[in-house]
Amino acid sequence: MKVFNLVLATVLLFSLSSCRSQTQLYRLKDVTENQQLLLRKKSIAKPSYGLLIMGQGYLEGQARIALLRGGNVYQTEVVSGNVKFQWREQWQDHEAIIRYQPRSVTEGNLRFSVTFLD
Repeated sequence: MKVFNLVLATVLLFSLSSCRSQTQLYRLKDVTENQQLLLRKKSIAKPSYGLLIMGQGYLEGQARIALLRGGNVYQTEVVSGNVKFQWREQWQDHEAIIRYQPRSVTEGNLRFSVTFLD
């Protein structure tokens, strides 16, 4: 079953990236520390019309995740335990920032799949 899930996730990831701009993967280094991830579109030849961010992982404790546009908070999510969320936003910029702020996190892991849609 694990092999099937892995194959299915890989196929979905490749199909998403082949239809749109390439999907980029990010992983937080230390979930107990504040972090910011600078997201940049790999190719700016075509303008973006959207941004797709999927977050997944596990946190022992609670954290706040914010999507920033032009330095301002655009979207937020408070997460704990099993984390799984998706943001699909209209987005014309070639950059975005994810700000991660743990409130009471003692351990865990968190990763993001980011696709600028064009």
